[in-house]
Amino acid sequence: RSSGASASAEPRPHFNPETQQRLKAERERSRMEEGLPRGWVVIESRSKKGIFYYANKEESISQFERPQHLASQTFEGDYHVEVYVQSEADAKTPPSWLLAPNPDVPLPALAQPVDGGASACRWFGSEAGCRCALRGQTCRDSHANPNGVELCALGGDCYKKACCGKRHRQWRGWLDAEAFYQRL
Repeated sequence: RSSGASASAEPRPHFNPETQQRLKAERERSRMEEGLPRGWVVIESRSKKGIFYYANKEESISQFERPQHLASQTFEGDYHVEVYVQSEADAKTPPSWLLAPNPDVPLPALAQPVDGGASACRWFGSEAGCRCALRGQTCRDSHANPNGVELCALGGDCYKKACCGKRHRQWRGWLDAEAFYQRL
């Protein structure tokens, strides 16, 4: 009789709410996995247990909607596809951010910045640029010396490119830098 009492003290699997939830989630997952296109898997959300989504690790895509087979999509009609081949001349042209500003382009007539004791702007002259200059607004710091910003040791090889907080070029003056930022 004591063995019967201990058996009734343990909850049976089909009455345990946690087990029922786990079994329901497993059934849902197996139902979702049926007939998935190649490369797609079903993953349970880490933040919300019991919520599943589809993921394709080959293409780094995840979504809640079931992915469709490519075979089920039909494309009718004639299609002409052109492949763009970059010419050798274009391939040898450096990117525009590496080029020095064009001296033939006239600089806008801007008022000389007032250096009334203001500290030099830490960003004016850098590749990232001063946000005020980029927006055409007045900065509270001085824009008088864009070459005062530290020169980037990597120069044109800098991986940060236009986000670099250092200078990648020698400015002819503050107008040159101001015009460069306004062209962006």
